[in-house]
Amino acid sequence: MTAAPDLTIAKTDGRTQVLTGDRLTYTIAYSNTGNQAATGVQITDTLLAGIDYLGSTPAGEYAGGL
Repeated sequence: MTAAPDLTIAKTDGRTQVLTGDRLTYTIAYSNTGNQAATGVQITDTLLAGIDYLGSTPAGEYAGGL
């Protein structure tokens, strides 16, 4: 068997309907189920224009929308 990371990621908001002006909280879950550590991994979530980034836990950074 070859040693390799096996990364998975899922983004959910837990809602079925969002109205203009609603505050929406996304959860991004990630894991490595492989048999080797993954190094240098960066998660990027691109936001569309008109969406305001209000912060994240743990702290992240915002680079601007499309």
